[in-house]
Amino acid sequence: MFAELKGMMPLLALVGCSLLFSACSPTATLLDAHEGKLGIRDNELGSDHRAFHSILHFPHGIGLNFPGYIVGIEKAGQNLIGGPRVREELYPVRGDAEPATHRRIRSNSKAHFISHVMKYSTGIGDHRVFGGRIQPCAIYSVLGSSFAEPNLTEGRVPDGERTLVGSNQFEFCEGFPRNESGAHDSILMPRAYHQSGEAIMDLRSDINRHANRNKFTHILVMVMGWNTPQSNAVQNFNSIMGHLLDEYEDTYQERCTKTDLEEICSFHPLVVGVTWSSDWQLSSMSPIPPTVVRTASFLNKANDAEEVGVTWLADLLRNGILPARSELADDASGPKVVLIGHSFGARATLAALVQETFHEPAIKSSFNEQFQPGDTFLALQGAFEVKELFKERDLNKGLSAAFDRDGLRAVLTATQFDKAVKFAFWADFAGSLDGFDAVCGDLPGDEVDCFEVGENTQRNAELDRYGLAACVTNEDPILLETRATKPNFSHASVLESDHGLIYVNTSRLMNCNAAFTGGGAHSDIYRRETARFVMDVLLPRPFVETQ
Repeated sequence: MFAELKGMMPLLALVGCSLLFSACSPTATLLDAHEGKLGIRDNELGSDHRAFHSILHFPHGIGLNFPGYIVGIEKAGQNLIGGPRVREELYPVRGDAEPATHRRIRSNSKAHFISHVMKYSTGIGDHRVFGGRIQPCAIYSVLGSSFAEPNLTEGRVPDGERTLVGSNQFEFCEGFPRNESGAHDSILMPRAYHQSGEAIMDLRSDINRHANRNKFTHILVMVMGWNTPQSNAVQNFNSIMGHLLDEYEDTYQERCTKTDLEEICSFHPLVVGVTWSSDWQLSSMSPIPPTVVRTASFLNKANDAEEVGVTWLADLLRNGILPARSELADDASGPKVVLIGHSFGARATLAALVQETFHEPAIKSSFNEQFQPGDTFLALQGAFEVKELFKERDLNKGLSAAFDRDGLRAVLTATQFDKAVKFAFWADFAGSLDGFDAVCGDLPGDEVDCFEVGENTQRNAELDRYGLAACVTNEDPILLETRATKPNFSHASVLESDHGLIYVNTSRLMNCNAAFTGGGAHSDIYRRETARFVMDVLLPRPFVETQ
């Protein structure tokens, strides 16, 4: 008997170690100290908050495959980061007139803040093996800053030097980090909330330097949705952009250079990906199934998305992206601004556009006026109520002033095969056909243009179709049931529209499940056919004028 137990000892030790994992693995990571001070490492329930800044732990393993930036927004205790709940002198209460979203921000024990901004560029360092490889560096990071070498006396790394953080954990870009005193521990952490505005200003100045060297035609701001840790969000950014670049290079580039339209149909984008703490998770040893945890988080994360929108996403657009574009060119010759939001990412983006901003609500109108013709808000399977697009949240009172044919235009998709938005049965969500019907069924034609990606949709007679009904048949009962009487969407639809809102029933295009995701076709946005649709939204002109 004893011999049998002795033989089982290795197995029992492994089981015991699994049950008491933290006790068996006490070794710290290089960023533990700052993660602990901010409370964004883990918690008593086993949640691992490092999932929302994983690019700092693996800067070469997780990152963009092309030039751009990632802005990481996380959530920490207001007392630890100097949030509005504890700094009322900076963020005064507005009384009964304050919107519900603003009241939630003040009452919550935690607040969102920008914890890091990473840059991805081919212009960093002397790469002697692969000359054009993408290299990451940090423009801003609360985490790891005190490990910086050399010791900062002026708050800025001397030009020509890069700061190695945490024994080469990640590098600061040339000229960064920057703050008034260089005292990162005593300044950045208790002021991390307020300091997030400085992170945006640093990003703005670097975009100008970056763009002046590269002549970008578009600035794409991407925000992903619910249950998307940072590594997944980066994967999604790479998937969307990879297909867009393939589509442009294979289909558009040659045609553009052969015509006199090269100026207006070029596509050389700069990507700014925004990640946020979009999901709940418990320890892998928790008896509660992950699906139950995620479902229970729906309303909480819906609120979080709006809070991200009215705080740092609105500030990023108003004080970062749009002024940077104006500084590059004060007329329509500058890069177009394209806001791509998926699911709750679209919800956050819409909140930034139509709700009062938390930090400077009085200048909301001038914020919207910074948009120019050709700027686009693309809501891919948006997880927000369609009435948010209209004045006073009423479909009968006209489209929100945020959207205009000669300013920022909104383009929405909806598909019958999205099971995630159907979960919100109490409302008409934008990504659902209920939302599509609510807007396109009753509203007059002077408010919105509605289309369907139909059976005969083609970009051009010489080009492939959209890959319709890829995961269903054309005779699928659901598909037949949802066949609309709306015009077919084509390359000309956006160009010919006279309205600020374009709504597209994409049931025949978006009907596949993306591997490793839930919600039916909710995430069917990461393939070449969807990229063709997006390119027709962004660059419709060459194919219209050269037929």
